[in-house]
Amino acid sequence: MSQRAAVVPMQAEPQGVDAGLGIAAPMRNGHTHGDLELNFVYGGGLRYFMGGRFVEIGAGTLSVFWGALPHQIVEVEGQDRVHVRARAAGDAAALEPR
Repeated sequence: MSQRAAVVPMQAEPQGVDAGLGIAAPMRNGHTHGDLELNFVYGGGLRYFMGGRFVEIGAGTLSVFWGALPHQIVEVEGQDRVHVRARAAGDAAALEPR
């Protein structure tokens, strides 16, 4: 699954949930998007530059943040991660099991 490192405009209508499993990689640039972002790190770790500070996410950790906060993966310690992003701007119901 490819990395997404682009600015995504805010969506007016709910778009569902986008999920994937893959290997994280450092990003050349930070980015923002109008989605809620959730990342679960299975092993290793991620280091983000997020909102003007560094944030480390270790193995077995779920991170949840609003994608409008500028963020960039700057360092990866060998790992797989699952990436789930609610593509409905502000629609937490999109994350509920159906």
